[in-house]
Amino acid sequence: MKLNSSHICSAIILIVFLIMTQANVTQAAYELDLQYTAMDGTLVNLDQYEGKPLLIDAWATWCEPCKTTMVDLHGIYSAFGGNLSVLSVSVSPETDTLVKIQAFKVELEEDNDIEMTWDFGLDHDSQISDNFEISFLPSLVLLDREGNELEFWEGITDPQIVVDVINSKFDLNANYVPGDPNDQLLNQLLNNTPFRITVGLVAILFIYTVFVPKKKSVEDITPGSEI
Repeated sequence: MKLNSSHICSAIILIVFLIMTQANVTQAAYELDLQYTAMDGTLVNLDQYEGKPLLIDAWATWCEPCKTTMVDLHGIYSAFGGNLSVLSVSVSPETDTLVKIQAFKVELEEDNDIEMTWDFGLDHDSQISDNFEISFLPSLVLLDREGNELEFWEGITDPQIVVDVINSKFDLNANYVPGDPNDQLLNQLLNNTPFRITVGLVAILFIYTVFVPKKKSVEDITPGSEI
């Protein structure tokens, strides 16, 4: 079949498009000048984490499941003892502020008796969420030492799986020691306002039913009985 100029031009355009698409897929995050707002208000380039594996925790203060993931992150971060960088970045700049993030962090630490010493920040102009195509919270993104994406997890993920993948990818041997999941569930329930209100109402109803004397009805009153 004889190719005319239109066919040749179409083929060239397709080849260029495929090359550009492939380049975007393989380009390391650290080459893209991605930034987030740190807790002190400064802009931080993501490439500051170059040289270590980086686990990005995409979350928001209104996301209840994100609390579970963040408590799990405490165990993951502790297990690697400095061989892993962790960044918890709120990807909801329309609702979150640095003040709200700090309050969220302090409350979660107090509720779970932990200290979260890794980095926190705000994805102020959605650079991180757009680049990694974050569409579900919580999400975890694992980058290698050069900023290449290795793994992506959506939703609450078993922390042991995350630790096993990091150990495998980077030839490490961290041991994850999970907290008691029942204790974590109890802490979350006790610090959930609707749950506490419900428990309080049930307790009041129980006390009222058991201890408050009931008035006798007319049918129950017999001659000579006391009212």
